Amino acid sequence: MRMAKMAMAMLGLIAMFVATAFHTNIRTANDICPSSNTKKESKPESITITPPSNFLELLINSIEKCRGLKKLTNDISETINSTVSVVSYLAVARAGSTTLCVKIAATERKRRRNYHNDTGMVIYNHHDHVCTLQDFERVIKESSNGAASASNVDLRIFISLRHPLARISSGVSRRMENKLKSAKKNALFFTYFVNDGTNKKENNTNVDDVHVAEKYVRALRDESDPLHYLALHVTFDPKGQQFFKPISEFYLANSTYSRGITDETRTERKTEVEFLCIDTLDDGYDSAWQRWVPTQNLSVKKKQAKSTKSNISSGSYNNVLSRFSKESVDWVERIYARDVALFKEHCPERYHEYTAAKMDLFHTN
Repeated sequence: MRMAKMAMAMLGLIAMFVATAFHTNIRTANDICPSSNTKKESKPESITITPPSNFLELLINSIEKCRGLKKLTNDISETINSTVSVVSYLAVARAGSTTLCVKIAATERKRRRNYHNDTGMVIYNHHDHVCTLQDFERVIKESSNGAASASNVDLRIFISLRHPLARISSGVSRRMENKLKSAKKNALFFTYFVNDGTNKKENNTNVDDVHVAEKYVRALRDESDPLHYLALHVTFDPKGQQFFKPISEFYLANSTYSRGITDETRTERKTEVEFLCIDTLDDGYDSAWQRWVPTQNLSVKKKQAKSTKSNISSGSYNNVLSRFSKESVDWVERIYARDVALFKEHCPERYHEYTAAKMDLFHTN
């Protein structure tokens, strides 16, 4: 009887947490994860998560600030008069960001001692999923301390692309394997979306039986779903699921690139972006290096990246699409319409493979 009462009390606490975890103005960690003295209330009546713009607005407003560029500040401050360009990448989760990190790291270490003297280039590595193009531009400007030469510092950034649905599929697979389970948001995801609320410790990677990806996305898009508010919590937590961050509305937002400033019209440094399709990332990366750094002694040493691939493949669009209902696929495409367009523009072959697989599965475009 005593154990039963304790179990009921625990379930009550969980229910109250889910019911009070969100309200309409999500802005800070306190808003997203309210303190224990938050007034108990029923399901918020005014929350509207269905409109695409609102979903991304809530998501972006919950993201923490970039902290991965502190060393870049020091690099530029110390060498601003000799620096002519900064080369780095944006860590777009579940789109080959680890591979880019390893490639940049190999070059960075090789040239660390003298790259300023003979190339005027700062090669900067990081793996902060919340650092944006605007963050890089801000750091360059602030680190110059008003030096006139700062206006001549070009920023060259790699961004890897993958269809948004494939990113989400890959991210869910990662959560299913119970990776990074020390993070509370990931532990909650695994418990409620993989193990159906139980505390089983084994990893569950049987998509056909579990349908975890569909279960999660359906909970996000459907306010009547019992796990809707829990899905919002694990997604909008400041350290939430990184693979939901949009490229267009987040990583590129408010940068000179997004404002269409060209070399002919600029009054400030130039930002050049190299979009890399995940399937041809190596070739695209090497081609950009030959264009940006046409010196043989700066060639990138091939190095095997530590694999972060999931046991459940998201490389095949047939596999990806089979994990979701047509309603969920349409919802993701509507929410991430600008990222889908970006993917179509820069990775047309893979986009056509996606649309063909979608037509075969759902008999529709």
